[in-house]
Amino acid sequence: MSKILYVYFRNPCEDSSQNRKIKSICDNFNPDDINLAPTLLFTSEKNFYGVSNPTKNLKTDGANILLGKLFDKTENWDKPVLEYPDGNYAIFRSDGDKIEVVCDNLGTRCVWYYFNNEIFIASTSQRGIIEFLGDFQFDKSVIPWIISTGSLGPSSSWDKRIKKVPADGSVIIDKTKWELYSKVNPVKFEPQKLAYKEQKNKLLDALASTFKSIKDIDNWNITLSGGHDSRAILLLLKKFSRSNRDKFKTITWGEKNAINDEMGDVLIAQKVARKLNTRHLFFPTELTNENVNEIVEKFLKNGEGRIDHIAGYLDGFLIWKNLYENGVEGIIRGDEVFGYNKIFSPLIVNSFMGLTLCSEFSNLKKYDFIQNLEQEKPNYLLQQNNESIHTWRDRIFHQYRIPYIQSALADLKFAYVEQINPFLSRKIVNVMRALPDDLRTNKKLFKQIMTQLDIDVPYAKRDSNGLVVNIVKQKNMVDLIKKELSSHYAKTIFPEGFLTQVIKNLKVENGKEKIRNKNILKLIKQSLPINFKKFLSRNRTSLILDENVLGFRILIICKMHKKLNKLKDERVSN
Repeated sequence: MSKILYVYFRNPCEDSSQNRKIKSICDNFNPDDINLAPTLLFTSEKNFYGVSNPTKNLKTDGANILLGKLFDKTENWDKPVLEYPDGNYAIFRSDGDKIEVVCDNLGTRCVWYYFNNEIFIASTSQRGIIEFLGDFQFDKSVIPWIISTGSLGPSSSWDKRIKKVPADGSVIIDKTKWELYSKVNPVKFEPQKLAYKEQKNKLLDALASTFKSIKDIDNWNITLSGGHDSRAILLLLKKFSRSNRDKFKTITWGEKNAINDEMGDVLIAQKVARKLNTRHLFFPTELTNENVNEIVEKFLKNGEGRIDHIAGYLDGFLIWKNLYENGVEGIIRGDEVFGYNKIFSPLIVNSFMGLTLCSEFSNLKKYDFIQNLEQEKPNYLLQQNNESIHTWRDRIFHQYRIPYIQSALADLKFAYVEQINPFLSRKIVNVMRALPDDLRTNKKLFKQIMTQLDIDVPYAKRDSNGLVVNIVKQKNMVDLIKKELSSHYAKTIFPEGFLTQVIKNLKVENGKEKIRNKNILKLIKQSLPINFKKFLSRNRTSLILDENVLGFRILIICKMHKKLNKLKDERVSN
């Protein structure tokens, strides 16, 4: 729910002007459609911070502040360079010698920073740092990553001067020497040779310990789909949580017509909620009467263009506005690390993790502009010597998917509500990294544990949420993409010939065509023999990026560049 801008000057500076500046920037973090708590400001001789829309979940102690939630009672959370507690959080802490900014073990809440000879700035918002600096220096390396993944990629930010605090690590400022250095715990998957029963008990103990620590959630909602993970969250809270187990509230969202699908997320979630006696709400995510450009603008403001997953926000964030206005403090999600599906080729690993390169899409080869872009994966995300494809698959999920893709999705909601993921606790993560591949693949061990707690309700067979690929083929969205890509501003970033080529390849698909094509594709997939599916997966050498998705991703780049470049003019006028 809160976002922060944290500033430390090397030398003392004038208080009132910095407070006004920080307050103005933090106020701009907020959505325009809700009534907000006043920005929280802290001031000392050199240290300033502002927190937008602060709530009672914040932990503060002078210059020290924690956003998020801890899973352990930790007395030393505010002491620099001592420990990284267990939880989902970002911590800003300081003493007489050092400043430290810490991200939790999987980087569930992203923090960015800037450092030079005079100032250190850290924020959960890239926009906040850029606005404080007063100018924008575009990092062109984001272009290929947004095109190929719909995200900023594993090592880039919108501004070339801004860097990311590492997951399970921190950046530290030595105030006397005025030097910055970082610490990070290594990610190690090291299977322990233990009996199955012992492995099972270790994971069960980690689950029990984590869920026993979760309290004060009467004003929180549990997200409930028709799948294993969200149901497991509810079952484990019912069994172990110290909160009032008779007052749990659950929510589901998806396409409006999903309420007619007996085996879809929406109806299955409703059956689970009835069985477990929760107060349950369903929210449709259809396009509102709001202008599509206004929805896109709101999406980019709340998420800062870090991800292209707009399908769940076509209601103009009405779900999250509704929750906020009804006193909901946060949501409890089922993002997890219990292991991914069995995958047979490196290309499919990269595709599922959102770590694809432009060169891996065969239809992008016709674009000379894209072919000339430089793009390379960091070495740590490559499959290492003697690393199985299944270990590599899950390691990428820990080191890339969660801190870059899923944290970007969380950012979209933080303007309205807090969010925690109990399954990402350090205790659970450590157990999972010590399991052999076979107990992680397809969540084997986790599912076997949960069968002992499960209820007599089937699991959903179909997701009830829309896909970006379908949204960007609607006529109003295609018209918006064409307008943006035809603009003079777009031509200052991209070659005109490239933009013309992208526009030419856009297609409009009506609702009936979308449903018919979706059903046909589903029938084809279901009818294919499993061995043939394995053969196709192992022998696939390239991917295809939908041309409308490409157009939408180019739109994101253009609009975000314009927004961030405009900040310098706004600062001058203020």
